[in-house]
This record gives sequence, C-alpha cells and structure tokens, in this order.
Amino acid sequence: MTGRGQLGPYAHAVLGVVSVGLAAAFAELLAAAGQWMGLLRTASSPANALGEWFITITPQWLKNWAISEFGTRDKQALLVGMALTVTITAVLIGLLARIRISVALAVSGVLVAGALAAVLSRADSRLIDAVPAVLGALVGLLVLSGGGRIARAHAVRRPSHVAAVPRAVASGPETRAAVATTAAAAEAAVGAGRVPVAAQTGRVTLHRRRQFVRLMTFGAVVAAASGALSRLIPSASEVEASRARIAIPLPGDSQPINSGGATPASTATSPLRQSASASFAGQSAIAPSSSAASSSAPSTSAPSTSAPSTSHGSAAPEPTTTASTTPSSAASRTASRTAATGSTTSVEFPAIQGLSPFVTPTADFYRIDTALSPPLIRAEDWSLRIHGLVQQEVRLNYFALMAEPQVERSITLTCVSNPVGGHLVDNATWIGVRIDRLLQRAGLLPGADCVLSTSIDGFTSTTPLSALTDGRDALLAVAMNGAPLPIAHGFPVRMVVPGLYGYVSATKWLVDLQVTTFAKDSSYWTSRGYAEQAPVKMSSRIDVPAPYTPYSAGDLVTIAGMAWAQHDGISAVQVQVDNGSWHPADLAGQLSIDTWRQWRHQWKATRGSHIVRCRAVDTAGVVQDSTAREVLPDGATGYASLVLMVT
Repeated sequence: MTGRGQLGPYAHAVLGVVSVGLAAAFAELLAAAGQWMGLLRTASSPANALGEWFITITPQWLKNWAISEFGTRDKQALLVGMALTVTITAVLIGLLARIRISVALAVSGVLVAGALAAVLSRADSRLIDAVPAVLGALVGLLVLSGGGRIARAHAVRRPSHVAAVPRAVASGPETRAAVATTAAAAEAAVGAGRVPVAAQTGRVTLHRRRQFVRLMTFGAVVAAASGALSRLIPSASEVEASRARIAIPLPGDSQPINSGGATPASTATSPLRQSASASFAGQSAIAPSSSAASSSAPSTSAPSTSAPSTSHGSAAPEPTTTASTTPSSAASRTASRTAATGSTTSVEFPAIQGLSPFVTPTADFYRIDTALSPPLIRAEDWSLRIHGLVQQEVRLNYFALMAEPQVERSITLTCVSNPVGGHLVDNATWIGVRIDRLLQRAGLLPGADCVLSTSIDGFTSTTPLSALTDGRDALLAVAMNGAPLPIAHGFPVRMVVPGLYGYVSATKWLVDLQVTTFAKDSSYWTSRGYAEQAPVKMSSRIDVPAPYTPYSAGDLVTIAGMAWAQHDGISAVQVQVDNGSWHPADLAGQLSIDTWRQWRHQWKATRGSHIVRCRAVDTAGVVQDSTAREVLPDGATGYASLVLMVT
C-alpha cells in the first residue's frame, strides 16, 4: 500500500499482465473458432501475425544468428522471446495505470493498432480477420480500466468531527465498542461521499481489496481457459482429419532403396496407401535387406565405391576448383542417376552409432521457414494456379493433382542457412507430380526465366525455370517417407527441387506458380540479399565421434559422416588428421546424384590433441571448396573439423 490510497506496484503489474493476457487469449480463441467455422483465415490470429511481422522486420544478421544458435528450434526461441516481450510490456502498462489510467489505456490502444496492422498486412488477410483482435482488445481494456479504478479506490479515514480514542485507554469493552462505532461511521461517510479524497488515509478498504483480487482471479482463469480452448478447437484437427483421409497413389515411376539393414520405420509401407500390400516399385518402398549385412560388423571390406584415381593415394590433391564452377550436363546427370538407381550396394553402413541414417525420419527432418505456426488448409480446399508467361492458365485441385502420374524419389534438401558441418540438411523419400509436366501443359512463352511460387501464407520463392525443365526430378510433392505430407512440412502440397537450396526451391503450403522473369519479380529471401541462383554447394560433415571424445593411444577410431553434392553426386570423401595427408574414406552406396552419401574412415589414435577434417569430391572430380565463407548470400563453404583428445 501507499500513502496515496492505492494498491502498490506489484498489484498494478498483475493488473497489466492479466489484462494483456486476457486480451491475447480471448482474441486467439475467437480466431480459432472463426477459422474452424470457415469465417476467418489464418491471418486472423494476432499472435501468429505479430510473430511473422517480427520475423519480417528482424535484421538478417539476427536471423542468421538465431538459426545458427537454435537450428530448427528457432521458432520456439522466437515464441519465448515474444512471451517475455509481451510480459514486460504488460507490466509497464500496469505500472502506467497506477500513475494515470488514461495513459495506460492510450498506450494499450497503440499496441492494439500495431496488432491490427500486423493482421491486415498478411497476404491472405481480409478486413473481417481483424475482428478477433478488436474484440480481444476491448475485453482487455475493460479489465484494465475496471481494475485500475478499483486499485485507486479511496481509502478510509476517520472524519475530522469524530474524536480519536487514545490507544492507552482503548482496552475496555466499552472503549472497543466505541472504536467499532467510529469505524462504522467512517465507512458510512465514505460510502455516502461525505469524506473528500484528500482527507483519507493510505489504507485501502478490505472490500475494495477483495474486489480487485476477485477481478484478477477471474481474468486469469478466463485467459487460461481461452488459451487452452483455442488449442482444442478443431481447426488443426480438421486438417489432420483431411490428411488422414488421403490415400497416397502408387507411383508409376519409383526408386527402390537398399538400406543394407532393417527398414526405417518412417519409410515402411504406410497404411494410408491405396493397397496395404502394394507399395513402391512393385512390392516394397525399400528393397529387402540382407540379414547377413544387417548383423555383420563394419570392416574395411564393406561395400564402398572407389573415387577417381586423382583423389586417392597417400596424399590427395589440394582443391583447385570449386563445385559451383564446374558445369555438368543434364544428359550426364541423368546417366549417373540411372546407373545409381537400383544398385545392390547398401546405401547405409551397419552399426555405426551416431551416424545419420540415409533416410531421415520425418520427425527429425529439419524445418526452417518464415511461418510462426504452420498454415492450415484441408486437401479438399486446396487448389493450384499456374499462370503468367504461359499460353494457357492451368488450375488443379488436390484430387486432380493426385490423378496425375506420380513419381517417387529420394531427394536430399539443404537449407542455405546450414553452416559448415551443420545439420540443416536431410534426406527423405518424396512422392509427387513432375513440375515440368504441368509447365508443359500450360505452355511456356519466350522470355521467361523463373517461376515465382507462393505459399498460402504469402511466402514467395523464385526458382530458375531451367531447374524445373532440365529433366531433374523437380516435384510437387504430396507424400513424405510413405505418408501424406505432415502439416509442418507443407501439407497438402509442397515443392521439392534437387540441387537448389530450399529458399529458392522448396515452397511449402504451395498455392500459386507464376511463370515470370527475375527482372520483374523478386521473392522473400532474394529481396533480402540472397542470391537468385542458388545451387547447393558440395559439402561434407563429421557425425561421429563427438568433439573432444577421449581416446587412448592405439585405439582404432571410426570417423564417419555424410557428404552431399545434389545433382552432381559424390564420388569420394577424404579425411585429414592434423595437417597431414588426405586419405580416402569408405563410401556407402549412392542411390542417386540427388541424395547424400554416408562415409567412414578408421584411424589408429596417437597420443595428443588432434584436429580431424573431411572434404568431398563430386562425380566430375571437383574437390570441395576449402575457402571459409559465411551463409549469406548463397551458402557457406569450408571444411568441417573436430578435435579429438588421445591420452
């Protein structure tokens, strides 16, 4: 309490937090309910709108730092940061209400205007989508105003005409009765308004205090209930139900995988297939593995692929050319892919703990995008428009797309934000329709050089037209690892284009393809300084052992990892200890030039601290670029390394 007759700063801080929390939670509840009933779009969520607005205005260096520090948990980090920011803002609003309620209401109004601007700035928003934010703000402002008035309620003071009873004599029954009568008279005087504010003490009435506590408790409970209900309303569950009804068509053009061991659960035949027993390439999405192979221990005689003669020997050549400067024709790539597909060589080494699997489980596949929460659209509501520099516009709904000939391919995707040695790269099995087939149907006009793809949430990407028409397996994917696309990875439909970084090729929640030119249109990331042409740079990493793992002199250390050069293919990986010679590593089989490749090398440990490096060589004999470069503008380069301690 204070001498001014009002509750203290802690109570006002609670008032601010409850008021803002109630406004936000009630708005989210209305947005979720409106989306469920089909009245509102995903833009109506103020939390999502503010989060994506924050992503948009965040400086590029800060985005890169967040991705490098938090990886695929960057969205969680953003949510935590937003929660802290909102909480601090709410506390400040509450403290302002202690000074002057009109100032607190004015500041709150400015924040509401910002939230409305964020909602209406979304590409898919309409004016009606602002309703949840408006109504939520009204509820919060009412609580803030009411709580502020209660907190500043007049305190009780004995009127001047009522004589005070000395403490020394206030002990007998008659005296206590007199004191009670005096207090009652004072309460009555205050209630009747006969006592001026200036003549009151700093003691808030018990009645007013209880009113404040009840209001704050009620507001907090309603806020918590609204937040919980907004997550339970079946907007997301409707989309999941739509996804569960999908029967993935059997692809007519498939790519069997020999995993050399137990079939990963994520790639097993899905019960959502049209036939429970039928699957890819005849009978199985993954070719039956040899029981002997799955039980045998790794050895130097395990299946491997030889590298070019220039890359092997006691000392491999120093890199003189980078992968990005060596072109490879579409014909040679197609020939390489054909030779690799169906190989009986295992694409995985058995029993190397910590080595990434060839097919990444869906739950572990990286997700980097600009959506704070995945956009929600049912398959029944999805449609695609292909337009722009074409002879005729093409429109497809989901089931028309599913009726097109389906292709199944394993393709490795890489995020441009992946640092050297990083894990923003994964491999999955995709089913979908070839993009060049649909573009051919639309008929391309002269002069076009790119395709501007748009997500349902307004995200855009510009993909070189040549990469979609040169024969590579560029797909509109509807399935991932044997099941319909997860919502977080683009359900109902996303793009998958081998050989390009995701920011120019992997649009999720796709709804629009516009054939255009780079001169006319830019996209989300290219307008922020990233390159228009973004082929994936050849790279490699070390998965095992972990850095600073202790070993004893004489131990045989298995060093293993992954290497990738999408749409060029990996022919060799080399390992260097300290600054010694480069030595060839064993390679697992190569499914195609569009997938990554496992490698391993055994080294006999010697005493001391050692730095281990790795580098890759592509199918044209080009050695991985050793120059250390940052992510911006078109991907990091350099050699991955780790430190080993041997005693």
